[in-house]
Amino acid sequence: MRTSPKLATDLVVVCGDAGVGKSIFASMLAGKLGAALIDKDVVSRAFAEAFVGTSDSTSADYDTRLRPAQYAALDAIAEDNLRAGVSAVIAAPYGGERATKKWRAGREKFASYCGARLSVVFVTCQAEVVREHIQQRNEPHDQRVIQHWDEYLATNRRSSPPAGEHFTVDNASGIDALGESAVHIAAQIRRGN
Repeated sequence: MRTSPKLATDLVVVCGDAGVGKSIFASMLAGKLGAALIDKDVVSRAFAEAFVGTSDSTSADYDTRLRPAQYAALDAIAEDNLRAGVSAVIAAPYGGERATKKWRAGREKFASYCGARLSVVFVTCQAEVVREHIQQRNEPHDQRVIQHWDEYLATNRRSSPPAGEHFTVDNASGIDALGESAVHIAAQIRRGN
């Protein structure tokens, strides 16, 4: 077992539903904090199709094979950065589990193990804006979501905030408001929340 790092670092989890702007906000926040950005979409894109033959998050293989590996990879990359004294910002949905006390306790335990302070940011916006974001990013794995939008909303859009203390960012106002939120939240994180 590794020893805890000597430097105080921050682990920031940016979560929310698909298409709400987690990646954009996490990138802005990581820049303000001088932290490593660890984005689930970027980490998993390279091996998703090779691993299960699809990057479609609605497939059965995704939940049983790919998803656990993606989240394990995010934590491994975050741990390496935190132990090197570099704060980390993880951008990932964390699905329905983000609303549970068990998820929160697991994130707190992981941050403590890595010698980091935990902050959680929940990014949200209205369904119409989410659809626009998903269409604009034009990712292959989003095509099924767009084609079956009503089904997606009924079964996959959770919109549940994370358990415990967290910041909330509403991405309905555009990129400038996201940037202002990143500045504000980064300042609070630096002060220790």
